[in-house]
Amino acid sequence: MLYLIGLGLNPKQLTLEALHAAQGCEKLFVESYTSAFAQGELGELETLLHHPIIPLFRSDVEEKNALLLESAKNKNIALLVFGNPLTATTHHALLQECAAKKIPFRVIPGISIFNYRGICGLDEYRFGRTTTFVFPQEGFEPLSVFDVILENRKIGLHTHCLFDLHPEKMRFMTISEAIEWMEHASHARNESIHDWMGVGLSGMGNTNGEAIAGTLSQLKKMQWKHYPQSLIVCGRLTEYERDALHTLGKWKG
Repeated sequence: MLYLIGLGLNPKQLTLEALHAAQGCEKLFVESYTSAFAQGELGELETLLHHPIIPLFRSDVEEKNALLLESAKNKNIALLVFGNPLTATTHHALLQECAAKKIPFRVIPGISIFNYRGICGLDEYRFGRTTTFVFPQEGFEPLSVFDVILENRKIGLHTHCLFDLHPEKMRFMTISEAIEWMEHASHARNESIHDWMGVGLSGMGNTNGEAIAGTLSQLKKMQWKHYPQSLIVCGRLTEYERDALHTLGKWKG
């Protein structure tokens, strides 16, 4: 059986269900490219599980998953995923392959960044489609990411923007970098974002994590210390949300 297990955002967030399932597996792999711990190291997890953990990168899971699937035919193995395992489409594809090859699987959810965004006072029911910012490359700067934000704002909804990361290179996109790219995209779309409100989420799951509200220009100037980071671009704020942001979001205005 293949177990797809969410780790949460630090080693202490592993649920009892996840702990027992992982301890019962013969091999443990960790997917290390869609996210990372906000606090703590894999070594802590290995100590907790009494088992070595083998890191896998994108190509291992997407292109060389035969190792995982073949192993799962005859023994219990686990693919550990930071946060919640079904947030990334990569893992849906893996489960589809299991189903096609009649390999049994089980999914155990974990705590993710989406469980933290309400901490700033925004209404969970007023979020629109989520989007992901990728590192700009020469000849590849898709404006479709910015278009998602525009479409959400048209109907008054907030947008949670996730960020690209390359943990193997210790490269994590920052809130400031994301807003700088948004400024570039806004010029291309002839939109003004100067007075847009947002909430920066820095190192959620870390005891020193921060959720800070302000205009995008204010958030861009801040020194963000913890990772991973993400950004909520606010849509139309209700009176309750505006009051809650002042109280809970460390409002910069």
